[in-house]
Amino acid sequence: MKIKNKLKEFILSKIVNGNDRKIGLELETFYYNEDLKRIQVNTVEDFSALQFLDEIRKRNTESSYSLEPGGQLEWASKPCKDLWRIELEFKKHQKIEDEILTQNSINKLQVSVDPLHDANTIDLIKAPKYEIMANHLKKGGGLSSWMMRNTTSVQVNIDYTSEDDANQMAYIADNVQPIYSIIFSNSPFINGKLAKERNLRWEIWENTDPDRCGSLFNHGIKNINTFIDDYIDWLLGQPSMYKVNQKGHYSKFHGTILESIDESDDIFNQIDIMLHQSFTNVRFKPFLEIRSPDRPMKNNEISPGAFITGILVSPTSREKMLKMIHEWSDSDKFKLIESAFSLSYSNPGPKGKMIGYYIEKISEIALEGLDERSKLYNIKNEKSMLEDFLNNVISYGPKTIQLQNEFKESGMSIENFIKEILIY
Repeated sequence: MKIKNKLKEFILSKIVNGNDRKIGLELETFYYNEDLKRIQVNTVEDFSALQFLDEIRKRNTESSYSLEPGGQLEWASKPCKDLWRIELEFKKHQKIEDEILTQNSINKLQVSVDPLHDANTIDLIKAPKYEIMANHLKKGGGLSSWMMRNTTSVQVNIDYTSEDDANQMAYIADNVQPIYSIIFSNSPFINGKLAKERNLRWEIWENTDPDRCGSLFNHGIKNINTFIDDYIDWLLGQPSMYKVNQKGHYSKFHGTILESIDESDDIFNQIDIMLHQSFTNVRFKPFLEIRSPDRPMKNNEISPGAFITGILVSPTSREKMLKMIHEWSDSDKFKLIESAFSLSYSNPGPKGKMIGYYIEKISEIALEGLDERSKLYNIKNEKSMLEDFLNNVISYGPKTIQLQNEFKESGMSIENFIKEILIY
């Protein structure tokens, strides 16, 4: 009970007033050399991901940077009250990033699943944590190596104003993840072949580790009034991948996350280790973390943040989303999760309606939410970051489908198409 209470205290430790709510954005990116090979992960004579990380940290101290296990760079904004400030910070990051890449003849790849390389050909960062993770995850998920090495995403972080606020946002966000994933799907190729209608990144994460991935609904977390409490109970009962001693050294651990905790040490020092062992689409930290959108194409990097902000932060839009979701049965929710494996708008969704219906309806609610947010907080309307993107996706399908259609019409090889269209 002490551990559970401490964990809940940590999750709710940074509650803010409504006018002070901030949003953060994190964006991951692949990098290719001129021969369409991924840059090396570990330090080598050629420019590596680790060297890139060191260089960009030196040149840009305004943002935060880290590396994913396969060398994908993650840029993280500061928490901001509006998305326009995040966009300004992102543009500064892009300028510095481009300078470094030009100097080293490296290119950015604007898709979310590596289109050419099998995951087993990509090295992991040489770190005990990732080696332990890789060995643990491959026992439970057939695509865990793809998750670690060959995917990129956008993550949106939103402050809480109360425990009820946290519960409501997590409940809505978790239930809408399948739709959110389809709208922002941006993975047209895999292993040099067309993805067709596969929603690749959703598929990869759903086949990474059944114990710690996917929708919270699938783990039995579905009561809006006890969402945080139920999440903590679930998390503490999951198998722990590793244990970290007081010197920061990682070692394998066979037992639950609860059993891995050293009660003789300060529990707060161990909480971050606990929370990072959940890979669900939505997870609790001292803010809500939402993790299912693919890494978008150029000029749409902020759009996933605008979409989820529109439906979660606006009071009217939140009420509309709660009303909609409360009408869904458990069977409807399972059906929606399964439908997200495919990008067809004619797939079945809740209440006998097609996925396309929900894409249009929830998109409308998101845009209305940004209108209301602008008035409530006296900020420049963020709708322009999202509206054209949504109109395009509603009319022509997710970018995964659009890019494949463009490829078929181009007459190019996949390699040339990637050079001409997907690299910048």
